[in-house]
Amino acid sequence: MTQADSSPTTMQLEAALTLSSLEDTIARILTSRRITRRDQQLLMQLGSQAIQDQDALKRVNSVFDALRQGLLRVVD
Repeated sequence: MTQADSSPTTMQLEAALTLSSLEDTIARILTSRRITRRDQQLLMQLGSQAIQDQDALKRVNSVFDALRQGLLRVVD
């Protein structure tokens, strides 16, 4: 196996970046207890790309659950 064969593919790198961005966004939202419309759009976009990862889907749902329960404040 050559070095190139063991390197992650572009798709794998994009998926890792998406999941990393998703986790960063969720952590920021839950820590600050604030969500912007831009955050919501980003979560929906990233969530749809990462939907195959069940843990990521649960994290996205936890943000929307917190929003429905009034635990997050919507800011612009």
